[in-house]
Amino acid sequence: MDDNIHLVERHERRGKRLTSFVFLAVAALLGASLFGLFSYLEADAAFGTVED
Repeated sequence: MDDNIHLVERHERRGKRLTSFVFLAVAALLGASLFGLFSYLEADAAFGTVED
């Protein structure tokens, strides 16, 4: 048992960190897309309803 515990933990964290980053990026992209879609739909629905 010559493995250093710090090296073993580093190898375990490497996969988890990448998975977390990918999940966070997908969630942020999906959230931004939905926000943009609903903002556009609200603005498009309100267009022309206010007259000067």
